Amino acid sequence: MYRSNWLSFEEWKDQGMPILGTTSTEAVKLYDAALTQYVGWYDDPVMGGIAHTMAKLEQADPNFILGKAFTLSMKLFGFSENYFYNQDLKMEVDGLKPAIQMSQSNWLGAASIWEEILDEYPTDLHALKMAFYMYQYNGQRKKQFNAVERVYPFFQRNNIVNAAYTDGLYAFVLEETGNYSEAEKYAKMGLMKNGYDGWATHALAHTYLMQKRYGEGQNFMKDTCKLWTTANLLACHNYWHFALFHLSDGKADEAVYLLDNEILPRFRSTQTPISITNASSLLYRLFLMEPEKCPLSKDQMATTFNEIYSVSKQYLNRHILPFADIHYMMTCIGSGHTVEAADLVETFKTSPYATTHPEMLPILVDFMSSMLYYHEGNFTKATDMLLSIKNSLHLIGGSVAQQDIFNQMLIASATKSSNPSHHKISQDHQL
Repeated sequence: MYRSNWLSFEEWKDQGMPILGTTSTEAVKLYDAALTQYVGWYDDPVMGGIAHTMAKLEQADPNFILGKAFTLSMKLFGFSENYFYNQDLKMEVDGLKPAIQMSQSNWLGAASIWEEILDEYPTDLHALKMAFYMYQYNGQRKKQFNAVERVYPFFQRNNIVNAAYTDGLYAFVLEETGNYSEAEKYAKMGLMKNGYDGWATHALAHTYLMQKRYGEGQNFMKDTCKLWTTANLLACHNYWHFALFHLSDGKADEAVYLLDNEILPRFRSTQTPISITNASSLLYRLFLMEPEKCPLSKDQMATTFNEIYSVSKQYLNRHILPFADIHYMMTCIGSGHTVEAADLVETFKTSPYATTHPEMLPILVDFMSSMLYYHEGNFTKATDMLLSIKNSLHLIGGSVAQQDIFNQMLIASATKSSNPSHHKISQDHQL
């Protein structure tokens, strides 16, 4: 199931990736071990997991540029730090161009540099994955598709290690751009090569969801559960997809079961911004449901939201990524911390992120404000505000499935609006 023969200098060269900047064979092999766990979304128990592998990589050669770039980009990819809040990062990222851009939350600037690296080294999986996620969390689906499509053929050479993981990447960008039949083909191709591939599983789940094949999706996730949960770093999000199949199929009880027994326990053990998004976005979908259809009482929902908020509050007002901010807003509102919710809107207006991304200022402020209006019962104002930014909401980032929360909010607010014209909008969006 896990690789154990890590690449040497010569083997890296055969991959089209000559390793420079170190003479340490140990560092080179540890880089392969860390990268493999990253692209496979798992902790290798023999290596002590990806965090331990990265620590050993830094110890093997602290001056190994490629190793340093990897560990720093992984730290920044967690969306909890940048150099506006951690001054030590300024020294750490010095001389590492993509890491500098990431540390300033200039995600698209970082993506451009990762793409330049791919121009020279098209089989650089680290660069590909980083460009992939920079586009993912900034609403750039076409650029994400182009980044994967242009290098995918280079991974079809026989000797490229970890090439099978690119099938899942390609399947995902095909799905996100609406090519569902091809997406399904490539996702299944990836799973034929490696049934444990959590990302190929994830891509196929997206494909089923977008086509409203909820029953197939539920059966697929259930039947392959023992395989995709080995990709433990992605299991929480894949359970989110499993729950979404149930919720979309009118089985809210089953969705709540997965929230309580699979998603929340993983959130508790990691307490990362990404695990917060999984837990809060599913709970917020339940929050938007009509009370008679929701299995959770108001008190149960508030208690769970409060638990997620207790972790989220350490990240409030850092404004590193809009996608993360809207999920922190969910936890503030759901747990009754309306003062903190209002602060989240106000502090974003003067944040370094808003200064460097002025185009995002009205979009994020209006969306978070619409959430507050909805919570206050001003459904007409919430609906008007959502309609005014509807065509720009994709820039907040996330997948099509994740961004469906925008649509769910519009439906819920328009349904309850006192403006009769909004009711037609609600009906149209439910078709």
